[in-house]
Amino acid sequence: MGIEQGKELVQDLLPRYARHVRRLIVELAFSFQAIIRRLRNILEACINVTELVGYLGNDYNEDHEYFTNNLVHPIPTSFHLIAQLRNLTYFRLDNLDDQNIFQEESLVDLIRNMVHLVHIRLSDVPASFPTAPIFACSHFDQQFRSPLAVFLASLSSLRIIDFTRLSIRGLHAFCFPFEDSLVSLSLCDTPLSISGNDRWARLSESELQSVLRLSKLRKLSVSTPYSTEFLSLFRDCHNITNIHLVANYQIGPRDIEALIEHDNPTWILLKFLLVHVVHVGKRSFRPTEISDLIAYGAEAGVVVECGRLPSDGNRLFKEYGMSIRRGYVWRPDEPSDNGSEEHSEERDEGQMRDNRSEGQDEGHDIEGRRDDQSEASNESRSDDQREGQTAERTGENT
Repeated sequence: MGIEQGKELVQDLLPRYARHVRRLIVELAFSFQAIIRRLRNILEACINVTELVGYLGNDYNEDHEYFTNNLVHPIPTSFHLIAQLRNLTYFRLDNLDDQNIFQEESLVDLIRNMVHLVHIRLSDVPASFPTAPIFACSHFDQQFRSPLAVFLASLSSLRIIDFTRLSIRGLHAFCFPFEDSLVSLSLCDTPLSISGNDRWARLSESELQSVLRLSKLRKLSVSTPYSTEFLSLFRDCHNITNIHLVANYQIGPRDIEALIEHDNPTWILLKFLLVHVVHVGKRSFRPTEISDLIAYGAEAGVVVECGRLPSDGNRLFKEYGMSIRRGYVWRPDEPSDNGSEEHSEERDEGQMRDNRSEGQDEGHDIEGRRDDQSEASNESRSDDQREGQTAERTGENT
């Protein structure tokens, strides 16, 4: 919107329709002073706003901003007006700036007064402790606890926590405050193991001993480069009924069968298992193997869907596909079989050696999300770009 158009909106149209406005989309970019004045006029008029979407543009320049001095973790003055919105039930912030001037602690200061939040969605906000241990014992050291997680856990109305590519690597630390309320968790290309997250990464011994205990967790969605040993970290989440999984280089049909073993299943309440395979018909997921897997699941009372599954209605698969197209994450699919299977195997083995020797890290940081029930959630779903971590608290339907 140009300056003249914005002036026309504020002076002519807004006075007539302001009381009907419920949702605002704000982009904080280069011309801050003009934006601040216009934003102030809009927010003062739109007193019934309950949903706000903010974008911190990639042309953000802190030389054109002022920072508060009365806070431990200052926030840009252009954010002050947003921080005063106490009646928001939905808040989304996409940090498109690559200078990392907006930190996790600053975010806590920004939303501290938004005590009525039901749904919060955040993108690319740097973590307070990016090098902290990924997993730890249940009594995670206070010094490594995410300040954002601690604050969000205090909000009684919060139902949906929707994170996209946040740099919060302490998954255990973040989940800890929600251990008795988290019912849905979605992880796309996260967390980052201390050994890296290339396609052949393995969890360390200390990580394998660090089990998450989320007593209310029912739905688990995972897209990582790790083997099913990562899923085993959720083995003490006894109420899981639904698992969505993106098959990668380390996960084959036999690995999935082991999760629903008839005599000793990992989750006795598991009813649905969806496995997204990018290329069906390769060495590890042939049609006959998929048929056998589905039949094996049926014998165990588990409905298994396996193959190139549609992304409609499934945010994990949708967000994974978006990430692949943007080149953000590792690719779990095997190379195309244009030649013989023997030639394909040799090519795959060569790729494995190349990747191990180069030590490439093709993954990125935490993301998240969850199925939405509110109007704000439904509207924001079409805006989503990448998936990460989602927390859904008790009382929300899945």
